Amino acid sequence: MFFFSLINYARSIGINPENALERTNKKFKNRFERMEEIAQEKNQQKKNKFD
Repeated sequence: MFFFSLINYARSIGINPENALERTNKKFKNRFERMEEIAQEKNQQKKNKFD
């Protein structure tokens, strides 16, 4: 229920919820990829918990 209220609120203040979600996902992906690069540069092992 909260999610739908948030979507309606976003629309009421002129934000396209789909675009906002897309931008948020891209931002997260870029940050995560940068963290992976840093770990690789430091020659650290990372565990992929998503498998």
